[in-house]
Amino acid sequence: MKLLSLVAAMILSVGAMAHHGWTHNSNANFISNTGNSEVMALGLGHNSSTRIGKHHDYSFDLFGNYNYGEDAGTKNLNNWMGGFKIGKFLNPKTEAYFQEKFQGNEFENYDFRWINEIGVIHNFFGAAASSAAAGSDASVAGKAKDAADASAGMDPAKSGLTYGGHFLYIKGAYQYAYEDFGLIDPRVADPDWSKTRHNGVLGLGYGTNLTKTLAFAAKADWIKTLGGDGRSIIEGSVGIQSRLSKLFGLKAEYLFSYNDKLSLIGLEDYSSAYVISLNANY
Repeated sequence: MKLLSLVAAMILSVGAMAHHGWTHNSNANFISNTGNSEVMALGLGHNSSTRIGKHHDYSFDLFGNYNYGEDAGTKNLNNWMGGFKIGKFLNPKTEAYFQEKFQGNEFENYDFRWINEIGVIHNFFGAAASSAAAGSDASVAGKAKDAADASAGMDPAKSGLTYGGHFLYIKGAYQYAYEDFGLIDPRVADPDWSKTRHNGVLGLGYGTNLTKTLAFAAKADWIKTLGGDGRSIIEGSVGIQSRLSKLFGLKAEYLFSYNDKLSLIGLEDYSSAYVISLNANY
């Protein structure tokens, strides 16, 4: 039912925004997870983006995804994510942004997570829109695995290759996060573990077009909890994407997440996923 609802919402949103300067990226994903969720799964994701304002110096993104997996008829993966991002280009290479993200995950150790993020991303070279899309979290749609305590995602840019042109960016951000505990109460192992967290984020990313139809990108975020349990998270991805046609592309990515506190509650600190995605850009 959730899968059908997501597809319907994607179709309705695309139809409503088709003639108002929007660009869209939809993807179907095959996921192979390692770590705390060693399963094979399928997923759908979508991102819609536009530029607004008199000088088109504001960006707005809507994004979401849903992933589902079974093993021998038994459900073992069920997660979703949705949110939006608003950005303001301070100059051609620097964007300030605000982002809201909501997540649910039946098989990781949380029922619901809400992340508020405000930050700045600066691109040293290349198109600012490419680095802004890649560095902020707008289209976690491209991120097929909601890895252990994930807080960042994969982002399509607004071009035939969703990784977008040639860029090198750095970003800094502040996060306020809230999450409900799952089946395991982490406070049993760590009394400082809290439902609310204040995080500092430092991110780096690099991307380039290898050929006219092949692009490469690598990204990593370091997320440090300020006070409380003091957890430290490193998340990132490495991938390539080929443009099959003006509409379709094929992406292969390796995603990883490291959380130095998960072992305290009996989970693995490191988890990863291999993702193959068929993308449509329109």
